[in-house]
Amino acid sequence: MRIHMFLLVILMAAVPSQAEEWRCVTEAPPSPYAKTPGCPLEGPCDDPVNRDAAIPQPGDPVKTVRVRFVVFAEDDGSNPAATAQEVSDELALMNAEFAPHNIQFVATTAFVNDSTFRTDVPGADVDLMKQTYAVNPQTQVHVWVTDYPAGLGGLAVVPWDPVALTALGGMQVDDDRFGTGQKLILHEMGHTLGLWHLHHGTFEVPLCSPCFELADGSNGDVSGDFCSDTPPSPAGCPPSPPGTGPCTGVAYPPAQPENYMIPYGPDPVCWDQGLFTVQQGGRMNCWIEDKLTTWLDGAGDVNSDGSVDIADSVFLLQYLFVGGAAPSPLCQGGVNGDSDVDIADAVYLMAYLFTGGPGPILACP
Repeated sequence: MRIHMFLLVILMAAVPSQAEEWRCVTEAPPSPYAKTPGCPLEGPCDDPVNRDAAIPQPGDPVKTVRVRFVVFAEDDGSNPAATAQEVSDELALMNAEFAPHNIQFVATTAFVNDSTFRTDVPGADVDLMKQTYAVNPQTQVHVWVTDYPAGLGGLAVVPWDPVALTALGGMQVDDDRFGTGQKLILHEMGHTLGLWHLHHGTFEVPLCSPCFELADGSNGDVSGDFCSDTPPSPAGCPPSPPGTGPCTGVAYPPAQPENYMIPYGPDPVCWDQGLFTVQQGGRMNCWIEDKLTTWLDGAGDVNSDGSVDIADSVFLLQYLFVGGAAPSPLCQGGVNGDSDVDIADAVYLMAYLFTGGPGPILACP
């Protein structure tokens, strides 16, 4: 169901001076979809046609995603997992690195004094932590910053997971991997917006199965991470010799260790020159449009009070029928994606809130 990131595997090195190796382990969710040649689809954005259609073009509007950082401290406020400056620096980093793909972030920060969730928070307590302190998770992605068990750098919930827009969604980042100069949040946000690891098609699927990404790249669009502009990658960071593909006998191409979705190790040559590829940018934009529109700044918040709830539908009805104030700007009321602001938008919002209808769409350019 959830992607479990950065479980540290200490590999016994043949040479004592060899650095420890970081390894990401993914638990793949079951899928209701079927796909030729058998690798499961999680939704329409796994189709390379839809992925490429979502690649931002010059002049396309920027998608601005709401983020809520939740930073834990002890009951008396001591020992915070991060400072306000560190949160600000991480937000600036996110905006810089996602800008080439027309994705930006606006954020609020909650500093929570609760020793229960400050030190070595085990998995059994994480759901309780989230359920206790999540605020409007359907309208903003939560970043939970505290201390997790040794070896866990971060966790992220992918957009096709049924809990993605609930209190159980969002991402966790260990306090040792969060703050000025730390880049793990880019990797986790990549997962949150729909990216697999580059090594998904080699380490995280059965060997030589239909989902295994071939060394010659011939099935790169329909297996592995569903991006053919990322090489099939058995290598981590620092990169090891690529070797030969076990299914084809063809040599692997050079790895792309600078990609933010490759396993991160202690060697600084990798993420210091980090990137997301063009197709990865298309996937993220596609998954935002397909599953995460309610996280977009302004989407559904018709009365501009910072949340999406029944008050927004009432606001629209008052505007339409009793001379109430208009949405500002007016396009904010067009939550169903057509060109009009009318009763259909109020009904659309109520269906989303109460009967599981699709999420509101950000209508304003």
